[in-house]
Amino acid sequence: MSNQGNHPRTLLNTVGQQRRQTIRYETNSTGPQNNPTWTATVYIGDMQYGQGQGLTKGQAQDAAAQAALDLIAQGY
Repeated sequence: MSNQGNHPRTLLNTVGQQRRQTIRYETNSTGPQNNPTWTATVYIGDMQYGQGQGLTKGQAQDAAAQAALDLIAQGY
């Protein structure tokens, strides 16, 4: 069973709440309908913070959230 408290999207939502800013994802897919590649871009407020890809929309959002968390950890 996974620990939801350590899930990238959950952690990023917590950061957004602490900063009093909205977290927003834009997603799109490319490739064939039966085997798409998803790309997600995450914004905190109006600023792009991360982008990720995955085989599902959720995986892409997780990757984007993790990229944003990595950027935040570097002081952005």
